[in-house]
Amino acid sequence: MARSFRLRYIYHMFIMLFNTFCKRLHDAQIKLRIYRSRNTLFTRYPLDRIDHGFVDFGIKVAGIKVSNTDITHVASDHLSFIVDVLLPEKN
Repeated sequence: MARSFRLRYIYHMFIMLFNTFCKRLHDAQIKLRIYRSRNTLFTRYPLDRIDHGFVDFGIKVAGIKVSNTDITHVASDHLSFIVDVLLPEKN
């Protein structure tokens, strides 16, 4: 019973943290409008999107690449992705 409670608590805290990120930052995959969001969970047959890259409102997303190589299939159970950003010029 205690283990089940701890797992629910951890899950609830994760959801709260994720929602806080979503309110304060942009999801890079959504911000890049010409890009279709890519699923990253399970390397062989990606079924779900679990990886997110959050960027501040002033940062422009220039591109996104999903790593899908033989090495990524061995290294992890999900595909990672790379977010290319353009930083604002410093005044």
